[in-house]
Amino acid sequence: MALYRGSNGQYHFGSIDIPPDYLEEFADTFRANLRNSRRLGVPFFQIELRGTKGMYSFPFGNIEARQDALNRMLDQLNMASEHAHLDRWYVDVGMEVVRPYHVVQWLSGAHEQLLQHALSTLPASSITSLHEGSLFSRDTAAHLFDLSGFRCHPGARGRPSQVAHIQLYTTDKTVTYQLHHGAFSLHSTPSLYPGAITKLLSDIDIIAKMFTECAGANGQSQDGTARFEIRVGMAKAMSTLNTFPAELLRASAICIPNAIWWDFKFCRVAAINYVLEEMASDPPRSRALVPSLALGAVLIYMLNATISRPGDWGAERALAEACAL
Repeated sequence: MALYRGSNGQYHFGSIDIPPDYLEEFADTFRANLRNSRRLGVPFFQIELRGTKGMYSFPFGNIEARQDALNRMLDQLNMASEHAHLDRWYVDVGMEVVRPYHVVQWLSGAHEQLLQHALSTLPASSITSLHEGSLFSRDTAAHLFDLSGFRCHPGARGRPSQVAHIQLYTTDKTVTYQLHHGAFSLHSTPSLYPGAITKLLSDIDIIAKMFTECAGANGQSQDGTARFEIRVGMAKAMSTLNTFPAELLRASAICIPNAIWWDFKFCRVAAINYVLEEMASDPPRSRALVPSLALGAVLIYMLNATISRPGDWGAERALAEACAL
């Protein structure tokens, strides 16, 4: 429940998806209930059709199942009227790497190989240029530079294959993903002020408890999967990412036992907490010294990296290299 609780103690629960087959019944019931309200007796609302991640999944390599999943997704749309304009429609085609009782992470050293797999028509020199250019952003996992995903907009290089976007990511971050302001939000250096550091320490305690639960403190540990997604033109939906060689999988992903991954995060947060507790007890004069201020900024940066991916700007990379192994 800590993930749904905001900084003011209010709970923020997620939305609930309503299957299309039940929308009419839901709308009728909703309107009927609103008639009992003096202020909301004559309602007007719209229904937005949105996708649900994983709703149209299928066994990898099963062409029939893939076609069935695509058909079920398109059943909700009037594609007949768009037949002549399929170039305006894109679809995300992805694969998920799962190993029970493990957190799967992508290896940074395999990024060019994965780009090559997604953009197979490009020569190696173009892949290297794309990997080293501004259209490629790396998402490092907890300042472990050997482990990272990425986001890539290939631009003109992707047009021959109708590839608009490539994304490599992991799901372990979902346990700390928080849209509202709360303990799992990104913290900043003003949190170190004398009047605010107590709240910061309370937030760290909540984060540490989450990692303890994920490691199996309550008898069940939290898995993490790795996903590879390619956004392509609708016409390429059935021919994209049909294969993923075993040797590429061995070279690009690593499986870490749940207890080891989450204990690592817990230990890092516990160490940060220990230093901040000492800092909170220091007199104001010593806390105003430049080394103390620099230490505090680094600790906040390291804390944020345990709950979200650090930024990829040059200054942030330099800070990460200065404060992490």
